Amino acid sequence: MRSFRSIFMMVAILVAALSFSPLPTFAADAASAAEEFKKLKEEFEGARKKYQASYSAATTDAEREKIGETYPQAQAYVDRMMAIADKAPKSDAERDAMIWILEKAYYTPKADKAIERLHANHIKSPDLHQALRMLAYSQSEKTPDFLRAAIKENPDKKVQAYATYTLGYTLISRDSEKNRAEAEKLFETVRTDFKDVEPDLVKRAEGELFEIRNLGIGQVAPDIKGADVDGKEFALSEYRGKVVVLDFWGDW
Repeated sequence: MRSFRSIFMMVAILVAALSFSPLPTFAADAASAAEEFKKLKEEFEGARKKYQASYSAATTDAEREKIGETYPQAQAYVDRMMAIADKAPKSDAERDAMIWILEKAYYTPKADKAIERLHANHIKSPDLHQALRMLAYSQSEKTPDFLRAAIKENPDKKVQAYATYTLGYTLISRDSEKNRAEAEKLFETVRTDFKDVEPDLVKRAEGELFEIRNLGIGQVAPDIKGADVDGKEFALSEYRGKVVVLDFWGDW
């Protein structure tokens, strides 16, 4: 009888222990973090809309200048996004918060941390392409390794396409001479391997390829035809062998 009672008590203790396992807590934290992310995102978007409405309603330059000082800056929201991610590491909320930072505040110091967390916890997510769009303009030293990992480890073709294009753009913009060959190969991969995945991205890759192959220092300039200040038609090729200064300008 005592033996049966002992077994019963052990089972009861085990059930009680399982009921206090971290899984339910994690699920609750993830749900709470997801809700907080949604509210913070809506707060930011609402602030931007309110600003735009006020700016559009302004009738003088002085009013517009004053309103312009109140423009909602994304970097003011970065720490709050990080706090949401800290509440539920490895959750969808963390992923979404880090993607938001790279989309809206890729130029801030916290971008490095966002890249680290996406790399460590969400490298296979199909939603990463949203962050990769803006990483082309990031100066973070962590960007190239992150993009290479996405190309290698992420199974989503759209993510692979954006990672490949962005890596090429990053390499060519940081040191065009040193990285020209690798960047050209990456853009060619986008053009050939992802033409049915992201047609618009393919067009951009083709533009980069044209620039690499035709607009480098020491290469023959493409012919340009137009009218001079007197309205006389001319072609750039007419001045071959001469020193020519081209001044492109516009007025918006």
